[in-house]
Amino acid sequence: MKMKKILFGLLTIFILMFAVACGKKEAPTEDANAQQQGVTSEATQDYHIGIVTTSVSQSEDNFRGAEAVAKKYGLSNEGGKITIVTIPDNFMQEQETTISQMVSLADDPKMKAIVVAEGVPGTYPAFKAIREKRPDILLFVNNNHEDPVQVSTVADVVMNSDSIARGYLIVKTAHDLGATKFMHISFPRHLSYETISRRRAIMEQTAKDLGMEYIEMSAPDPLSDVGVPG
Repeated sequence: MKMKKILFGLLTIFILMFAVACGKKEAPTEDANAQQQGVTSEATQDYHIGIVTTSVSQSEDNFRGAEAVAKKYGLSNEGGKITIVTIPDNFMQEQETTISQMVSLADDPKMKAIVVAEGVPGTYPAFKAIREKRPDILLFVNNNHEDPVQVSTVADVVMNSDSIARGYLIVKTAHDLGATKFMHISFPRHLSYETISRRRAIMEQTAKDLGMEYIEMSAPDPLSDVGVPG
């Protein structure tokens, strides 16, 4: 029962973090208030939650979401619940550092869950190492960049936007608004991600099915020497 309550609290934090990141401002319902009271009672228990986020320059929404959660529940080094780890901006070239930072959270004996705001490459091996080291820690990842099937073997919760449906809906909406051409702009690193690659393929086929001209363009990778983080 205790673990179920903690899991419920973690899911609430997970949702809160990304609701804040997306700028969601809805009035709390009675059910939400009742649930929050349950979470508050759990806050008296002695456990920590790790949040792994990108920096402000890479994704300000993720970083501000982590800050909002820390403000609500307090930082672990100040007697609160939250430990925040910020991964390197150049995470593609510094995967070992990224992995090391994630795994280091498991060194805290009070750590009971780790939430990764952006599942950058390196998340899977980090989760695998944490599983071997601390199988009791719950692992959550959002917007996974690696093979979703592979990551799901080590994560408790994997959250992604519905890229497959978006591949159709974005083009269909553009067509309904009167567009006759559709341009997809990306770069090789993103196109190597399975979810983005599938979405691009669906966009291309949808454009053809709707009689639209499909145009493919390449942009500089923000993580490359010619790119700008942001």
